[in-house]
Amino acid sequence: VGLDMTQNEREKTAPWARCHGEAPEYTQSQCRDECANQYLREQCLCRSSQDTEDTSMRLCEPWSRDRDCMQQAIENESEVLEDCECSLPPCFQQVYDYVVHEVDPSEVAIDYWASRNNVTREHVVKNYLSVMFNFRKMQYKKLTESRGMTFSQLLGSIGGSMGFFLGISLVSIFELFGDLIGMRLLPRFFGHKNLYGLGAHYKRD
Repeated sequence: VGLDMTQNEREKTAPWARCHGEAPEYTQSQCRDECANQYLREQCLCRSSQDTEDTSMRLCEPWSRDRDCMQQAIENESEVLEDCECSLPPCFQQVYDYVVHEVDPSEVAIDYWASRNNVTREHVVKNYLSVMFNFRKMQYKKLTESRGMTFSQLLGSIGGSMGFFLGISLVSIFELFGDLIGMRLLPRFFGHKNLYGLGAHYKRD
């Protein structure tokens, strides 16, 4: 069996997060199964054979007294799943794709297992199975979800747009305040009544 692994890592920070929990503790299929099992426990007062949440509760008997109740639960399953909070994928998940290759055992392997277990070769061919798992590549795919723009990038984008359309930059703002203080306020502070710079009025002798 050849395996290919894909690792999904989604944004966890609110309000950008669109995920919940981490696999294998939380998966969408596991959440839906638990929701359906809980509905069955509440409606029929029994649990299915796959439900291990409350082992003290009796198992349902689908062919006798619990048949009508279980049938009603199956008919209402789609409505029950709509009310469950299972729409969000897990924030971290590893997904495995597999490819199955089948080959016949070699004569050497058949003789080895027959002699080791003291059985006939026909018994080994009919009843023995060897399964090997391995990764097809020494690499895996990693998909990372992140915010399209951080707060600092947003401020930079706004400032860049303002500078482009209005012709204003941080340097020009400092120059404006420098001219206001150096040519307007300081002369008046030292007793000079005349104004200097743009908009100044000069007295002719």
